[in-house]
Amino acid sequence: MLKKVVLGLGVGWLVLVLASYGVLYGIGALNYTTLHVTEYSPERMTEQYHWDGGRIAISDNERKRGKKTGFVSCEVRPENGEMRHIETQGRINVMHRDYEPWFTGSATMTCRDQVTVRSGTTLRIYELVNSRLGQLAFAVVGAVPFILALIWSTGLVRIRRR
Repeated sequence: MLKKVVLGLGVGWLVLVLASYGVLYGIGALNYTTLHVTEYSPERMTEQYHWDGGRIAISDNERKRGKKTGFVSCEVRPENGEMRHIETQGRINVMHRDYEPWFTGSATMTCRDQVTVRSGTTLRIYELVNSRLGQLAFAVVGAVPFILALIWSTGLVRIRRR
Protein backbone atom coordinates (compact mmCIF):
# COMPACT_ATOMS: atom_id res chain seq x y z
CA MET A 1 0.00 0.00 0.00
CA LEU A 2 2.76 2.44 0.96
CA LYS A 3 4.68 1.58 -2.21
CA LYS A 4 1.70 2.57 -4.36
CA VAL A 5 1.37 5.85 -2.51
CA VAL A 6 5.07 6.64 -2.96
CA LEU A 7 4.93 5.74 -6.66
CA GLY A 8 1.81 7.89 -7.06
CA LEU A 9 3.54 10.80 -5.35
CA GLY A 10 6.55 10.35 -7.64
CA VAL A 11 4.36 10.41 -10.74
CA GLY A 12 2.44 13.39 -9.37
CA TRP A 13 5.68 15.26 -8.72
CA LEU A 14 6.90 14.58 -12.26
CA VAL A 15 3.62 15.83 -13.73
CA LEU A 16 3.75 18.95 -11.53
CA VAL A 17 7.31 19.81 -12.58
CA LEU A 18 6.52 19.25 -16.27
CA ALA A 19 3.40 21.40 -15.99
CA SER A 20 5.39 24.15 -14.24
CA TYR A 21 8.00 24.06 -17.00
CA GLY A 22 5.25 24.25 -19.60
CA VAL A 23 3.68 27.28 -17.92
CA LEU A 24 7.03 29.07 -17.59
CA TYR A 25 7.91 28.24 -21.19
CA GLY A 26 4.56 29.56 -22.32
CA ILE A 27 5.02 32.79 -20.38
CA GLY A 28 8.53 33.29 -21.73
CA ALA A 29 7.76 32.33 -25.31
CA LEU A 30 4.34 33.89 -25.77
CA ASN A 31 4.44 37.03 -23.63
CA TYR A 32 6.13 39.58 -25.86
CA THR A 33 5.51 42.63 -27.99
CA THR A 34 5.58 42.29 -31.77
CA LEU A 35 6.04 45.29 -34.00
CA HIS A 36 4.25 44.75 -37.31
CA VAL A 37 5.46 47.27 -39.85
CA THR A 38 3.87 47.17 -43.29
CA GLU A 39 5.35 50.40 -44.57
CA TYR A 40 8.20 52.41 -43.07
CA SER A 41 9.07 56.03 -43.60
CA PRO A 42 10.03 58.71 -41.07
CA GLU A 43 6.71 60.49 -41.70
CA ARG A 44 4.54 57.40 -41.33
CA MET A 45 5.29 55.01 -38.49
CA THR A 46 2.80 52.19 -38.22
CA GLU A 47 3.75 50.78 -34.79
CA GLN A 48 6.00 51.84 -31.96
CA TYR A 49 7.46 50.17 -28.90
CA HIS A 50 7.72 52.15 -25.66
CA TRP A 51 11.12 51.27 -24.12
CA ASP A 52 11.05 51.96 -20.37
CA GLY A 53 14.82 51.95 -19.97
CA GLY A 54 15.55 48.35 -18.92
CA ARG A 55 17.38 45.67 -20.87
CA ILE A 56 15.50 44.38 -23.94
CA ALA A 57 15.98 41.56 -26.44
CA ILE A 58 15.02 41.96 -30.09
CA SER A 59 14.31 38.94 -32.31
CA ASP A 60 14.08 38.97 -36.08
CA ASN A 61 10.73 37.34 -36.93
CA GLU A 62 11.80 36.57 -40.51
CA ARG A 63 14.68 34.48 -39.16
CA LYS A 64 12.21 32.44 -37.11
CA ARG A 65 10.30 31.59 -40.28
CA GLY A 66 13.47 30.31 -41.96
CA LYS A 67 14.16 33.43 -44.00
CA LYS A 68 17.66 34.50 -43.03
CA THR A 69 17.50 38.21 -43.72
CA GLY A 70 20.70 39.06 -41.86
CA PHE A 71 19.55 41.97 -39.74
CA VAL A 72 16.72 44.25 -38.73
CA SER A 73 17.19 47.98 -38.35
CA CYS A 74 15.36 49.89 -35.62
CA GLU A 75 15.34 53.57 -34.74
CA VAL A 76 15.32 54.53 -31.06
CA ARG A 77 14.27 58.05 -30.07
CA PRO A 78 14.77 58.64 -26.33
CA GLU A 79 13.17 61.46 -24.38
CA ASN A 80 16.57 62.26 -22.83
CA GLY A 81 19.54 61.33 -24.98
CA GLU A 82 20.63 60.91 -28.55
CA MET A 83 18.68 59.08 -31.25
CA ARG A 84 20.36 55.89 -32.51
CA HIS A 85 19.86 53.20 -35.10
CA ILE A 86 20.31 49.69 -33.73
CA GLU A 87 20.64 46.57 -35.86
CA THR A 88 20.16 42.93 -34.97
CA GLN A 89 23.12 41.75 -37.02
CA GLY A 90 24.61 38.58 -35.67
CA ARG A 91 25.29 34.93 -36.18
CA ILE A 92 22.68 32.80 -37.90
CA ASN A 93 22.10 30.60 -34.83
CA VAL A 94 21.49 33.56 -32.48
CA MET A 95 17.75 34.08 -32.10
CA HIS A 96 17.86 37.46 -30.34
CA ARG A 97 20.18 40.34 -29.48
CA ASP A 98 20.28 42.07 -26.10
CA TYR A 99 20.46 45.84 -25.76
CA GLU A 100 21.17 48.02 -22.73
CA PRO A 101 19.78 51.56 -22.65
CA TRP A 102 22.24 54.41 -23.24
CA PHE A 103 19.66 56.97 -22.15
CA THR A 104 17.75 57.93 -19.02
CA GLY A 105 13.99 57.74 -18.92
CA SER A 106 12.07 56.12 -21.75
CA ALA A 107 12.29 55.95 -25.52
CA THR A 108 10.17 55.17 -28.56
CA MET A 109 11.41 52.47 -30.93
CA THR A 110 10.29 51.84 -34.50
CA CYS A 111 11.65 49.09 -36.75
CA ARG A 112 11.76 48.60 -40.50
CA ASP A 113 10.82 44.93 -40.29
CA GLN A 114 8.65 42.79 -38.05
CA VAL A 115 10.44 42.10 -34.76
CA THR A 116 9.70 40.60 -31.36
CA VAL A 117 10.69 42.61 -28.28
CA ARG A 118 11.03 41.05 -24.81
CA SER A 119 11.83 42.91 -21.60
CA GLY A 120 11.65 42.61 -17.83
CA THR A 121 10.40 39.40 -16.23
CA THR A 122 9.35 37.96 -19.57
CA LEU A 123 12.93 38.23 -20.85
CA ARG A 124 14.36 36.56 -17.73
CA ILE A 125 11.86 33.66 -17.93
CA TYR A 126 12.50 33.28 -21.68
CA GLU A 127 16.24 33.04 -21.08
CA LEU A 128 15.76 30.57 -18.19
CA VAL A 129 13.57 28.09 -20.06
CA ASN A 130 15.69 28.29 -23.22
CA SER A 131 19.05 27.85 -21.49
CA ARG A 132 20.61 24.40 -21.25
CA LEU A 133 21.15 24.85 -17.51
CA GLY A 134 17.48 25.69 -16.93
CA GLN A 135 16.30 22.72 -18.98
CA LEU A 136 18.70 20.39 -17.15
CA ALA A 137 17.58 21.72 -13.76
CA PHE A 138 13.90 21.11 -14.58
CA ALA A 139 14.73 17.60 -15.82
CA VAL A 140 16.68 16.74 -12.65
CA VAL A 141 14.09 18.23 -10.29
CA GLY A 142 11.36 16.28 -12.06
CA ALA A 143 13.12 12.98 -12.67
CA VAL A 144 15.13 12.33 -9.49
CA PRO A 145 12.17 12.00 -7.06
CA PHE A 146 10.26 9.94 -9.66
CA ILE A 147 13.20 7.56 -10.19
CA LEU A 148 13.76 7.18 -6.44
CA ALA A 149 10.07 6.37 -5.91
CA LEU A 150 10.17 3.90 -8.80
CA ILE A 151 13.27 2.15 -7.43
CA TRP A 152 11.79 1.91 -3.94
CA SER A 153 8.36 0.71 -5.12
CA THR A 154 9.82 -2.07 -7.30
CA GLY A 155 11.80 -3.41 -4.36
CA LEU A 156 15.29 -2.78 -5.69
CA VAL A 157 16.09 -0.87 -2.50
CA ARG A 158 14.60 -1.71 0.87
CA ILE A 159 14.09 0.67 3.71
CA ARG A 160 14.75 -1.10 6.98
CA ARG A 161 13.31 -0.04 10.28
CA ARG A 162 15.30 -0.61 13.45
